[in-house]
Amino acid sequence: MIDRETTNLVFDVDAALLDELGERLVARRSIAIAELIKNAYDADATEVTVSFRNVTTNHGEIVVADNGSGMTLETMKNGWMRIATTDAVANPQSKKFGRPKTGAKGLGRFACRRLASCLSLESTSDGPAGHNRINADFDWRSFQAGQDLSNIQVEVTHETAEEIASTGTTLRFTALTDTWKEKDIAEIRTELGELMDPLAQEAYVQRSADKEPDPGFGMRILAPEFPNQEGSPVERFLDAAWGVLRGQVTEKGNPEYVLNIRDSETPLNHAPTAFSFPDLSGATFTIRMMVYSGNRFRTTGFNLTQARTFGRERGGVRIYLDGFQVFSYGSPGDDWLSLDQDGARRLVRTPDELQNEAEGLRRPMLALPGNMQLFGAVAISRERNPGIAVSISRERLVQNETFEHLKRFVRAGIDWMTICYARDLAESRRDRGHTSGSTPTPVQALRTARALIRQELSIPRENRTAIESSLNEAESLLSVEREAYISELSMLRVLASAGTTVLVFDHTLRAMAGQLLDVVDRLEAFSNHLTGDHQTDFQQTLEDLRSWSSMATGQGSLVGLLVSPEARMRSTSLAVRPLVESLQRGFQGYTTLFGIRFENAVPPTVRTPPMHQAELYAVLLNVLTNSFKSVREMPHRVVRVDASATPQELVVRVHDTGTGIAPDVRDEVFEPFVTTSQPDPVLGVGTGLGLKIVRDFTRSWGGDAYFLDPESPWRSTIELLIPNELTS
Repeated sequence: MIDRETTNLVFDVDAALLDELGERLVARRSIAIAELIKNAYDADATEVTVSFRNVTTNHGEIVVADNGSGMTLETMKNGWMRIATTDAVANPQSKKFGRPKTGAKGLGRFACRRLASCLSLESTSDGPAGHNRINADFDWRSFQAGQDLSNIQVEVTHETAEEIASTGTTLRFTALTDTWKEKDIAEIRTELGELMDPLAQEAYVQRSADKEPDPGFGMRILAPEFPNQEGSPVERFLDAAWGVLRGQVTEKGNPEYVLNIRDSETPLNHAPTAFSFPDLSGATFTIRMMVYSGNRFRTTGFNLTQARTFGRERGGVRIYLDGFQVFSYGSPGDDWLSLDQDGARRLVRTPDELQNEAEGLRRPMLALPGNMQLFGAVAISRERNPGIAVSISRERLVQNETFEHLKRFVRAGIDWMTICYARDLAESRRDRGHTSGSTPTPVQALRTARALIRQELSIPRENRTAIESSLNEAESLLSVEREAYISELSMLRVLASAGTTVLVFDHTLRAMAGQLLDVVDRLEAFSNHLTGDHQTDFQQTLEDLRSWSSMATGQGSLVGLLVSPEARMRSTSLAVRPLVESLQRGFQGYTTLFGIRFENAVPPTVRTPPMHQAELYAVLLNVLTNSFKSVREMPHRVVRVDASATPQELVVRVHDTGTGIAPDVRDEVFEPFVTTSQPDPVLGVGTGLGLKIVRDFTRSWGGDAYFLDPESPWRSTIELLIPNELTS
């Protein structure tokens, strides 16, 4: 006989769940702060302030305070204290302004657990019986693994008052899980500054008629320990964009694009019919395209180098869902639109739907911008685009068919903008080529201006005299600079005239090195007749002779790299790593003699744009010579070359552990005849023209050369920027 009975069971939740979800769902502190900001937005707040106080220690605190509708005791019980509430599904819009709810799955409380061990919550709300205020303290350390989560009680104080100044919620975090540094606050500032982007507001759903007008939503960060984290130059930077591309998907799902090119009054329009996206109705984007060349950033507070750095750090096309950023899209290293990938592969095929637009252009897709050139925001809405789904980590979108349509919609606009840029670039070059007449010298222009000023009788006499005086002073300064330039040019001409001598020297040096080895081989035969100390001394002398021969051969090979017909006559794309290897072999005798470690860390795939090999050799030769001289007398002697490439530019860096370059002379050392190196027994005395030649070459290509703040263990780092489209 079998005994049988039925028992009903229910799920219990272990308190360890909070730790698991807090770490897995809210992996980064920036996401934790962002989730709390979203809660304030959902509560119809118009302002939220995040304060960091004494956060360089674990005794500091973080306060997130908003002026939203707050929580009642009932709201806290059924919302805050209930994991995975369905409130956002049942009530997708906020009560007051009809905002689309952005929080989901109760991540706010897990965000609290991620930031600190202790939380003090105070919330004030309006209720039918008056104003309500609730207070609660959470010590997350009491939620130990092995306990039933429903058995851990949190004491909540509730009071009702007739008058309270304002509603809102304040979260005060203490016993912080991490200390904070300035770079951490900078990351938070960056992500919070982009969390609510004005470009993304267009994707908000139409508010219901019974809702109040939304006055907007603002955020502030207070961090008195880090005063440098105030202000942002982003708007001035974006004003320097070559063009602004706007795209939208109509109610019928048809994509439409408008491009406004800087200095052009007439916008360009594009409405392709080859595809449609009905699941993206109402989606929009705005993308600014930057061109890192010339004087485009002159009025922004950025120089060209700083602009490129800013582009690498902040460039990209971000995605905003209901006005809030979906993190990781558009961040450094993310290439969700395959822009950097296609640029690196140099895909040049024009899309079929753009063939007519590209008529008359030669390989226009080579101008495809990389992520560092684009600053954009794509705005989508969960209500209008229900096919869009967010992954459980809240950092990515589910890669379904709607997401693929989103990529196609944005990328098609960028491809069209690329064609427009290629045409604009071609027309600019053609205009420059058709300019007639000779360009006056600066001195001639000043003299013409002075003559015109003298003829302009409407200018008061005293003003005219002051203007003429300024023009005379400018002419005098130009004359002084011209004399210095002529002196420099004369020196360069003298050095250039040594070319024939160098060719003879190269041939002679190689011959002498070979003859020296023959002599060593003949002397080797006599060593058998020597004994004891004489034998040892003789062998050491022979080894010295071999070393000198090797060094002479290496120096000769360096000369050959510069003067060979292949290096001088043919322009071609060069693999950088083998080129550095050839220089490494040329300096091998020197590096062996002085115990210098030369590291070639250039990836094998990195290549230059088409250029003359001799020019790049000259640049690297001058930089490496300076580095070898600098490390020769140091206890730790290392020189390292590394490189990276984007679709826009090649970056080569040379690091060394030498004496370093003082920050206040980093620009001065690029001037002619300025040298900080000491005479070298092998490499000789510097002329002060090496770095001048380096910068002249890189700038003639449309790039630049400059010293960076070196990172340990390096004492000096020079960066060479070489654009993929050389201007020389």
